[in-house]
Amino acid sequence: MLARKYNTRDEREQAANTLMKNLDNLDVLYKFKPYKDWPAIGQKEMPYFSELLNYEPTHNHWQKIDAKSNYDKINVPGLHVAGWYDCFLDKTIANFQNGHQRALGDKLVIGPWTHANFGQMIGDRDFGMAATKWGEASMHARHLEWFNHWLKQEPLPETAPINYFVMGLNDWKTATTWPPQNTNFTPLYFNTGEVTADFTPPKQASEANFSYDPENPVPSNGGGTLHKELHADGPRDQQQLELRDDILCYTTAPLDTDLEVTGPVQVKLWAKTDAPNTDFTAKLVDVFPDGTAFNLADGIIRASKQHGDQVQNKINEYTIDLWATSNLFQKGHQIRIEISSSNFPRFDPNPNTGDSFINSTESQIAHQTIYHSPDYPSHILLPISR
Repeated sequence: MLARKYNTRDEREQAANTLMKNLDNLDVLYKFKPYKDWPAIGQKEMPYFSELLNYEPTHNHWQKIDAKSNYDKINVPGLHVAGWYDCFLDKTIANFQNGHQRALGDKLVIGPWTHANFGQMIGDRDFGMAATKWGEASMHARHLEWFNHWLKQEPLPETAPINYFVMGLNDWKTATTWPPQNTNFTPLYFNTGEVTADFTPPKQASEANFSYDPENPVPSNGGGTLHKELHADGPRDQQQLELRDDILCYTTAPLDTDLEVTGPVQVKLWAKTDAPNTDFTAKLVDVFPDGTAFNLADGIIRASKQHGDQVQNKINEYTIDLWATSNLFQKGHQIRIEISSSNFPRFDPNPNTGDSFINSTESQIAHQTIYHSPDYPSHILLPISR
């Protein structure tokens, strides 16, 4: 891409050297503010960078290239392949749903993978040989079957429209709908005490507090990110991260029996901040008997996105979309939900001022309160398979 912008070999080599130097210095560059003046982006290579940053989500530029806004123009079947740790997971599921509901013949395949990594070792977890295949055939063979059918009229093996990999079970299952028909959305409530997450609604009022400093955001540790070399993607042990004072951990007692969670995941959070604006994050974690805590899904919400200017010093209900997962919480494991206000650099930190680091360098510390009571029953909604 850089080569297109330069006329001479010397210019191209100089640009390539600058790019490599920047890639080796990303940790420092990520801290640069304001983003619109990011020095790693040359105006000759990307003159539109600052302009795009300032486009609101409703801007016509995004509407024109947004698949969801143009579903009515898509009339061919799609083979949608995603991973539970793919940064495009939510949109892949949405695109499948469009074609499936319109009976175009679409199929959805979700493995334990990160983006474009179809191996058995994903992040810090080994999902076994089954993770390298879709059913009994390789991914390559499945792709050939698909295109041979639609482009060469060859028979397509009878398979369910949805094939998904259950982590923990480390094997594949099928479904005809998403979420699967046997899904029971069950709230797991947050509270205080020795066991801080329970399927029983809270009977008494309690709260938890933490402070979020935009100058010291919670670092990304795995998940659906493309920072494969600098910031690891996929499932990673969260134990060290959970020692931070700006992360709340809500954890069940060890499970008496296996529990499969498959489908979309949401957190309903009643919270208050003393800042004009802020973010709230949530992360679903599988805690092994030895304490290892593997992330499964995470999400974030900007307070003003849901409550406009009615944020500061107000108790509001926030819906945090964690997209989806499929995991067998084995007997003896614990379910944990982390609540915080940052996940950087996967998501840009909120300066808490009502402005953005796109155009500003100013920030302030936000003091956050999370509520758990009969009136404010903060919880995660788990899609439990029955």
